[in-house]
Amino acid sequence: MKNLFFIFILVFLYSCTEPPPSDNNPGVGCSQSQPEPCWGADVHFEQGVSNYFSPIYNPNNPNEFMYIRKKFGIGLANFTMTLEKYNFFTETNTVILDSMATNTNKFNTFNWGSGGHVTFEAIFESQIFKVNDNGLNLTQLTFNGINNAPNFTFENNKIFFSSYTDVKRGILMDIDNGSVLDSVFVPPSGLTYHGIAAVNADKIVFTTPDNNIRIMDENFVIVDTFVPDFGFTPTTVYGYPRVSPLDSNHVYLFMMEGIFKINLNTHQVTKITEGCIKEYIKNFSISPDGLHILYEVQIIDWSDPCDIVYSSEIHMMNIDGSNNVKIELP
Repeated sequence: MKNLFFIFILVFLYSCTEPPPSDNNPGVGCSQSQPEPCWGADVHFEQGVSNYFSPIYNPNNPNEFMYIRKKFGIGLANFTMTLEKYNFFTETNTVILDSMATNTNKFNTFNWGSGGHVTFEAIFESQIFKVNDNGLNLTQLTFNGINNAPNFTFENNKIFFSSYTDVKRGILMDIDNGSVLDSVFVPPSGLTYHGIAAVNADKIVFTTPDNNIRIMDENFVIVDTFVPDFGFTPTTVYGYPRVSPLDSNHVYLFMMEGIFKINLNTHQVTKITEGCIKEYIKNFSISPDGLHILYEVQIIDWSDPCDIVYSSEIHMMNIDGSNNVKIELP
């Protein structure tokens, strides 16, 4: 899905000029207009420069978060990658995992559990791993099929993730011993679950690639299915859902157009912050005190339409979208 999304961005850049802002394109126009496309343009991140991705708050400490740092070489597929931890209070930065040193290839879609473990998907292996949040005891949890998007439940030793082996399903696993505790088959649409979040002990939210939201109880019984009314057609598939630890009535979603809060009872949609194709929102995290959001924004510099340069930053804002600031990392 991540590669398909990136391909979509490139096709969009090369094949069209930016339409004027409209109800169907609320984020488009949030920055300078796209120039005329240059066929055969060089699309890349600046070589040797740190870019920052996928911030996740420490579930036990609102002053600390993890993120992925990438430094690119020539081309989009040539990069080094580290998982790092930053503390706002002490201003200390610690490397937790190095993709080359640990021989885990490239990692992605990680989550941090309150029990002191981090789970993540290795991109090329499509398997789930766990590691202590100090970087020790790296352990592989899955070995077959395609597995992605691990997310912790309210029990800090259990995770949900999307899996495809002989069939497509959502898996509940005990990370202490790697045992599968339960599974749920995909809905009749036949599409895999795209993202999973535990709202509380008896409410689980799934998003799917066809942009449905499904609410399940603790027994994986679907109790509600709906498509939020954003007032426009989303350009991209919903990103992984997030919840505030202090609010069991809402789920937060991101897409290219921004971050949105969805009321799980009334289905009402509230925009938190806006994005567009030039500055689009990606992964985000809600602080354990429910006061702030950290998020990744990827920026496209097309001032030279034949040399298009990407960069990725981490920003922080209040839970209502106010006081947005860029986080300066070492």
